[in-house]
Amino acid sequence: MPKVTIDGREIEVEPGTTIIQAAARLGVKIPHYCWHPRLSVAGNCRMCLVEVEKAPKLMTACSTPIERDGMVVHTRSAKVKEAQGTVLEFLLLNHPLDCPICDKAGECRLQDLYFEHSRRDSRLGPDEKVHKPKNVDIGDHIVLDVERCILCTRCVRFMREFAKDPVLGIIERGDHSEITIFPARRLSSRYSLNTTDICPVGALTSKEFRFAQRVWFLKHTRSVCPHCSAGCPVILDHNRGQIYRMMPGERDGLAVWLCDPGRLGYTCVNDEKRPVAPLLAPPEGRADQVSTTWAEALAAVSAGFQEHLGKAGPNSVAGIFSNWCTNEEVFAFTRLMTRGIGTASVACHKPLRGLVDSGAPDGILIREDKNPNTRGASEIPTLMKKEPKALTDIFDGLMSGKIKALWVVDPDLLGRIPEGKERKRAQDALKKAKLLVVQSPFVNATSRLADVHLVSAPWTEKEGTFTNVEGLVQKINRAHGPRGEALPDLAIFQRLADAMQINVDVAEPAHVFGELATAVASFRGIKYKDLDRGHGKLRAPDPAGGKQPEKDGDTKTP
Repeated sequence: MPKVTIDGREIEVEPGTTIIQAAARLGVKIPHYCWHPRLSVAGNCRMCLVEVEKAPKLMTACSTPIERDGMVVHTRSAKVKEAQGTVLEFLLLNHPLDCPICDKAGECRLQDLYFEHSRRDSRLGPDEKVHKPKNVDIGDHIVLDVERCILCTRCVRFMREFAKDPVLGIIERGDHSEITIFPARRLSSRYSLNTTDICPVGALTSKEFRFAQRVWFLKHTRSVCPHCSAGCPVILDHNRGQIYRMMPGERDGLAVWLCDPGRLGYTCVNDEKRPVAPLLAPPEGRADQVSTTWAEALAAVSAGFQEHLGKAGPNSVAGIFSNWCTNEEVFAFTRLMTRGIGTASVACHKPLRGLVDSGAPDGILIREDKNPNTRGASEIPTLMKKEPKALTDIFDGLMSGKIKALWVVDPDLLGRIPEGKERKRAQDALKKAKLLVVQSPFVNATSRLADVHLVSAPWTEKEGTFTNVEGLVQKINRAHGPRGEALPDLAIFQRLADAMQINVDVAEPAHVFGELATAVASFRGIKYKDLDRGHGKLRAPDPAGGKQPEKDGDTKTP
């Protein structure tokens, strides 16, 4: 393999590796605009020019491959610095310099590189600049400001190469060149908002985030998108208890792409109508739920469960968990119901329908299953030898009167059941329960039927793990504390267990995950603390329950 020396440091690389890629491996940052590791090479911004010894001119680091041994590259020579300053001067020649009102301010590559590599004054006055269209509505979520565009073509290449919807292009020539959308077309792809991420300036901005918050006020929390089984890593940008946007995280060292429906799926947790305390229905009717304290709510649930357990036996109390529960919640709920309460009437609700409809699967990112933890919710009880019952068995038990009390841990049980006879039967069954306890962050058709609504924290306000369709175990982290008096699901499990004098320790996700990784074979070798740095990979379970493979489930670090 050829060896190359970059700024006095030697590295061996695969033939065909470009200078910018080799430099990145050495930790040498070469400024660039048009290059992106997941897009084709354009080589048009000229910001990445470097000096290669024995070459007749400066070379573009993004498009120059390392084919021969002994190449020597300088990225900070006087020639390079002069070229970079000149490139920046050209890029800023007709730029509007409206940083104070630009959403990209604070994370703008043009801003950053100007202060790092140029600081030259413009030779043109405001009246001499070429003016172009501003605030152009080009899609459901995107606003285009052509004056800010530096013609890197990242958005053009993304829409053509990844989104498979080539609707953007460049028209005109010279300093009148501009990005535009094709006639009679809209930027309506389900991946359109990725263009705002990769735009190095403020030319493409999100309508949802536009003028909402200055980026330097935002705090950043790593998490996982819960709106399909792909489980894309994300960054939650938040401030003062509100999520303002969801940005792509990294997997294996590269930023991922996100679909628009998943990216915007945080809006439900910002809903001001979310309940902030437990709700208790008076004896005369479930429709008249009122806010109450946790002590009163849990006392009502505990007394109701114990009454039915005493009169009709353990199987008269049933539980339903869902594929929106974290791995820890699935494990803790299954143990609490089967060991603590002693019932076999436990079912898992794992429909394909989720809380956000991202549309049909497309072979790119979007999956048919719109839920975050179907694999975990399916595997964990089975490997615990606690195979859940079918949902219809629980409904049949309610209709027949064998099941008296039901505890539902699902953000929207009825809303995720297809409309028609199936939903009507489920609704009728829930109404038959002598005691219906619903644990959900939201008010919906299911919670309105409840005798007690235990208000839980949504995925942005708690921590735990999800297992995606590929068997990757990934951690969700709490962006901010729960709203009002809402509690994480595990904390609710613990409080109810305490109220019923059931001896369990399920309040902390790290502790529950440790027990899960010991009890469930496919999770062995995955350490909870390591998941902050990457993801764990499930091991194939041993159907016979015998000796496991020697290799533990590695935790990969991006």
